[in-house]
Amino acid sequence: MQRGLRQAILVVLNMEEILAAAFGDLGVVQGSIFPKSTPWYTNAGLNKYNQKNPKLGMQLAQKAVTKEKRSGCWWATNGQPMS
Repeated sequence: MQRGLRQAILVVLNMEEILAAAFGDLGVVQGSIFPKSTPWYTNAGLNKYNQKNPKLGMQLAQKAVTKEKRSGCWWATNGQPMS
């Protein structure tokens, strides 16, 4: 569930607004932790970054929650039911 919920949250986020709130106009949203000028820059996974899609986020969240729901109990990552 954790991976599915992380993906759901990422789909909803507006990275331009987050970057502007944190750093003003001092940055550019690019999807990589490395600048384009470095050999470590990659554009892998950019299609899943900065989508700003609340509807898809809700669908992914519901899918993640449904996948982990067993017999009316929520299960923690250690395999034990949460009360």
